[in-house]
Amino acid sequence: MNVKRATWLLTLVLSVAPLSATANQLVMTTPAQNSVLTIAPNQVTITSASSLQDMGNQLSVTAPDGSRVDDGSITVVDKSLTVGLKPLTIGGTYQVDYELISVNDSPLQGTFTFIFNAPAVIDRKSTRLNYSHEWISRMPSSA
Repeated sequence: MNVKRATWLLTLVLSVAPLSATANQLVMTTPAQNSVLTIAPNQVTITSASSLQDMGNQLSVTAPDGSRVDDGSITVVDKSLTVGLKPLTIGGTYQVDYELISVNDSPLQGTFTFIFNAPAVIDRKSTRLNYSHEWISRMPSSA
């Protein structure tokens, strides 16, 4: 009798196990995971396989120097979570940390990175060369 009960219990557990295999998962990120950007994004969006709850989701972006560059304005639209960014001024690897809370599922936590190649800043005062006087003095006269 105990063997039959144990077999029945094992069958029940195995039949329920595939339900957890459909756990929420990441479908897409913008910027794309591991992408290299030359234009700074103004937001980060994560799309999951399941619809997200309106509350409890977290999304943060950290600059190469460890400072937070997200502006905290998280928006949820169905399966997507978006956070705005402050202007990115440092080149390097940015880290995105997230926790997605979907309806009827366990939280999905993770991290991904993207690289921003910040443009070089040119100091016009130190690099400006004044050739105007020399150029004007070499101009042929129109006599």
